[in-house]
Amino acid sequence: MARRLDQDEGGAHFHGLARCGSWSACPVCSAAIAARRGQEIEEAIRNHQENGGEVLLVTVTLRHHKGHSLKELMDVLGDSWRYMKAGGSWQGGKRRRDGTQRVGWKERIGYVGAIGGTEATYGKEYGWHPHKHVLFLLEKPIPDEVLQAFLRFLRERWEKRVSEHHGLPAPSWEHGVNIVEGENAARYIAKMGLSREVAGIHQKEGRNGNLTPFQLLGKWADEKDRDAREKWEEWAEVMHGKSQLFWSQGLRARLLPESEELTDEEIVEGEDGPEELVAVIPGNVWDKIRDRPNVPAEILCAADLGGKAARILVQGIIARELFFRDSTSRAPPGATEA
Repeated sequence: MARRLDQDEGGAHFHGLARCGSWSACPVCSAAIAARRGQEIEEAIRNHQENGGEVLLVTVTLRHHKGHSLKELMDVLGDSWRYMKAGGSWQGGKRRRDGTQRVGWKERIGYVGAIGGTEATYGKEYGWHPHKHVLFLLEKPIPDEVLQAFLRFLRERWEKRVSEHHGLPAPSWEHGVNIVEGENAARYIAKMGLSREVAGIHQKEGRNGNLTPFQLLGKWADEKDRDAREKWEEWAEVMHGKSQLFWSQGLRARLLPESEELTDEEIVEGEDGPEELVAVIPGNVWDKIRDRPNVPAEILCAADLGGKAARILVQGIIARELFFRDSTSRAPPGATEA
């Protein structure tokens, strides 16, 4: 295992393991992918703001109940979002009856492009709760009256598509669509589960008793909770093959001209940049400790310290786990074989 020297935190990772490259179903691969994607987003936003650009964080969600499947809600979320940015009211360009040119919201707000991601939590009372976080990059800050009018446009479009076309309850006017602007938007990027501070959706925690997919996985592993297993499998099936996030066409190349674009598989196959070797874990030892709850994560946290302290802590964790494994496998004193 090694630690990236050009990362302040979250830089420890395992080498020499088989990787699946799944951001949605694998806690190990998800961590590596999210860390890389988070760095890209942060750098892109920084470059955009240094050039005078503005950032809006738009969040959309749905009213739902326990009877809605994750696939149904994800389909409604995706279709309704596409509808929000379709037609003349967004694109503009069409002429009115009086001959004047119609100006769409895309031009009115100085839209440059968007970066977005979708996530979901699950609660026993209301079921799946999917939501989409999208960063709107604008040419420059817009007046408050324009921002409020734009928010009203989005809310009306969202409510119309969700309730009239899909038959779901009308979204909350206040919470169905929400916008955070300026510096506050930059602070809320962590909500996408992609920044280095959060280091991936697998480490996020749900709110109000809701559980994230990886919390469901943990509940299944630790408590053998059958409902958690069922919901985890539903998440893994629905999200299989889907992208973790999207960039508007050409936006990444515009904001990160010198950064190579890697696939999820390429990210988990190898790490670039200077590294510090922390420890070498023999294969037979790894086989004994890899499935023990939280042990791989504990090893990574220790390795993040770097230097001699990291090596001592990692060796101590391994020795502890091997000791307890061997001690629990031995028969208690005085026991006799049948």
